[in-house]
Amino acid sequence: MAGDPLAARLAEIAVAPDAEKHRLRQRCVETFAADARYRGDERFARVWLALAAASPDPGAVFDAMARHRVGESLALVWVARAFVAEKAKKFADADALFARGLELNAAPKDLLVKRRREFERRMRRHWLNQQAPVVPREPPTPPRSVDEDATATATQVLALHRAAAPSQPFAIFDEANATAGSVDGAAPASTFAIFDDDAGGVADEQAAAAGGV
Repeated sequence: MAGDPLAARLAEIAVAPDAEKHRLRQRCVETFAADARYRGDERFARVWLALAAASPDPGAVFDAMARHRVGESLALVWVARAFVAEKAKKFADADALFARGLELNAAPKDLLVKRRREFERRMRRHWLNQQAPVVPREPPTPPRSVDEDATATATQVLALHRAAAPSQPFAIFDEANATAGSVDGAAPASTFAIFDDDAGGVADEQAAAAGGV
């Protein structure tokens, strides 16, 4: 590990109690931020992304990364930055971040292309939802009471009970609500997850811990 001092820091973070990991990550980025060897190292980028995940202002972390040129060659970082911009409803910024990552040939390119395509699909759906007219719903007709019809048969009584039962909401699976970073998702603002099922580029807290950061 003499030729790779970052590896020792990552090993220290990996075995540290959860309460200590954040402090150790901060020390790690302070130590190696100016080290050109780790600018394009995904391990180091994941340390930064874990700090962004825990920060109330992840943009500040990304700004620091940009100043030190950390992760600019990694698709994962551009996906993460675009994700945060989209969560903040800064859609133009998110699109520009995807474009910048592609311009810099961030790798793997297929990850960046896939995430941008998904983003554009969410934007189309968001635009369509904004354009759709709101149709007012008529109030339901109250069910007829059995007392109002003394001649009601047993079948009619059963039908009346069914009509009086509250209707159940019909839940439609919506990809936008199922993925973090969606336009219309109801995830809490503190949620930070980069879903990358194909390329393994997950930058949320759990994946960072699994990767030893």
